[in-house]
Amino acid sequence: IVRRIMAYLLGKQIESLPEKPAFKVSAPTFISHALNDPLAPVAGAHRLVKTIQGAHLLVLPDGGHVFFVVHR
Repeated sequence: IVRRIMAYLLGKQIESLPEKPAFKVSAPTFISHALNDPLAPVAGAHRLVKTIQGAHLLVLPDGGHVFFVVHR
């Protein structure tokens, strides 16, 4: 239950961010995220990809919050 509440609150924080960030990223950017991450919703990764021009996103189907350990 605590994880669900934390994920919900994190999602609300992401939704409250301004559409245009106060920074500009000009470096090549690769974002990876697990679809089933209980602590950080994948919506945040999708939003970053829209915000950072030319960014690439890889969404993995599993691995949770530590997907980088599961998918080396």
